[in-house]
Amino acid sequence: MDLGSETFIDELLNISQIFSAERAIANQNIALTIFGLHPNVDVFLIDYKDEDRKLDVLTETEELTYFTKWWPDSKSVIVAEDKARNERIALFRVFLDEPKKMHALTKETPDFYLRGSEIAPKGDLMYYFANFDPQTKKETEIFHLYAQNVENKNEIHHLTSVLKPAWNYSQLNLEGSRLLYSRSDIDPAGRQYWLINVDGEDDREILNFGKKAKVEASWLPDSRNIVFVTDSFNDKRLDKRLAGIFSVDKEEVFWILESPETPNRKYDFSKAYVSRFDPNILVLIEIIKAKQSVYFYNLNDRTLVPFPRFETGTLLPTFPIDSRTWIGSYYSSIQPETLVSFPTRDINNLTLNDFDFLFDNFEKLKVQQSHLTQAKEFEWISFDNKPIHGWVYTPIDPNNKCIVYVHGGPTFHSEDALNTEIQYFVSRGFVVLDPNYRGSTGYGIKFRELIKVGGWGSNEQEDIAAGAKALINRYLPSDAKIGITGTSYGGFSAWYGITKFPDIFSASAPVCGMTDLIVDYETTRPDIRPYSEEMMGGSPQAVPERYKEGSPINYIQNITGNVLIVQGMNDPNVTPENVKVVEEELIKHNIDYEKLPFDDEGHGIYRKKNRRVKIMKICDFFEKTL
Repeated sequence: MDLGSETFIDELLNISQIFSAERAIANQNIALTIFGLHPNVDVFLIDYKDEDRKLDVLTETEELTYFTKWWPDSKSVIVAEDKARNERIALFRVFLDEPKKMHALTKETPDFYLRGSEIAPKGDLMYYFANFDPQTKKETEIFHLYAQNVENKNEIHHLTSVLKPAWNYSQLNLEGSRLLYSRSDIDPAGRQYWLINVDGEDDREILNFGKKAKVEASWLPDSRNIVFVTDSFNDKRLDKRLAGIFSVDKEEVFWILESPETPNRKYDFSKAYVSRFDPNILVLIEIIKAKQSVYFYNLNDRTLVPFPRFETGTLLPTFPIDSRTWIGSYYSSIQPETLVSFPTRDINNLTLNDFDFLFDNFEKLKVQQSHLTQAKEFEWISFDNKPIHGWVYTPIDPNNKCIVYVHGGPTFHSEDALNTEIQYFVSRGFVVLDPNYRGSTGYGIKFRELIKVGGWGSNEQEDIAAGAKALINRYLPSDAKIGITGTSYGGFSAWYGITKFPDIFSASAPVCGMTDLIVDYETTRPDIRPYSEEMMGGSPQAVPERYKEGSPINYIQNITGNVLIVQGMNDPNVTPENVKVVEEELIKHNIDYEKLPFDDEGHGIYRKKNRRVKIMKICDFFEKTL
């Protein structure tokens, strides 16, 4: 395999990665959302008891199409399709005995944003949030919860409305009597959970630990209890997140392992969930230095069993297939996310040799694990002596150039997971740094909240710049050139790096990145706008100086290096207006730049043919300019 060749990039893009997997209720099928097998994202089917592990195609489209729900009888699935790449998804039903035939459940070209797809046990009603007004039928800022007749998609019943724009979603309990749903009516930084009967009655708040508390909740299979994780209690931020169970009947909370009063809490749970196929086992997950630690908690005897932490890679349990075996997803920087079954008889001593791989990500490909580069942990000290952690990838044949690849979010984190773009950069000789700057998740609550101290475009960017310098000190000659790229908040950071740190970054390739935070606030989706308010400490009207100081567009005159702008022209998140206004400034200051627009893409580049163009162009750009 000729590393760095055009054949190698084609092989990398053909590596299949599993995005989601869910077991059917009434048979032994698993529905999979897979990236890499088709020109875009599609839905597939696998029988977990089939020794041949044959993969059946359920959808075959040019679009971003993904699985959302099994139909109650397990004879069909609901899939979502983002046809125009504008995030206005449409819902379709696909029958297992009629693969590739998509039956529309909603408008095929919706003029609103839709979230969720819960289906009633009888299969007669579907529930979702959408931002259109039940009276005027026009798009609104806020979202409304609806029940829709499956047979007649024009028969839609309004159940309730939230008060403020937010990332709302709902979950139906298994008996089909109540919907659990989220609201952020009090503060953009917080989330509360409410319950409503499926007829729209008894709409009430049940989980509220403070106006800025972040809570994640889901039903237990008994339809009477709800498991949740919270980072606050009584309006005070905790040092570590707690897990608990809320009894709907008793309206009481049972804290798991530790309570708000527990001194020196040991655990910091970021996620808690129960599979409907084993209602007694609660899966608890901690993230420590961007590595996930998993526990089984028995709800009957209240015992906790930790999984081992593998030296490389992560195993996330998904669901059981019998009393002795579970299926989970396993992945690392050299192993695309895949499905494995594993025994539960001796979890403490589980090893990679115990895995039975249900899916071969490298089947029929020339590229194999041996051609990929393992991520290594990398730590450095930022401007204020804060330790920062990330990942470094080192090539076999270095070209003495470096690329800083910044993750999006920003409240997200990079981990030991496959990134085909990084792998191609490394194959071309670049050292790549993937930093988890302050504000990233996976390092505790306090670290996550640090990004709010100065707002976007402040101390977190100093962390990234310090990491670039530390990388040169350890891996590269002192005169090495550094480029910076990333998508979304990574694109914003690429703009920030080339404008505020021109002595460090010689080239920048921002992908769908904000340039003017005020323009971005005014043009983005209404349900995303509150995130800007949370991060910046208010709206542009409330804190105008923060938005001004954090916007790279106000420092365009500082650019001395090279710029390649990459943008999905249908992006409703970081809209093309960000590119329009920054181009005007670049021209005004006589700064040359290159531009790579994609008319059929939105927030991020997904189509395989476009990903190839984008990755090759960015790599060639850095090779030429650094």
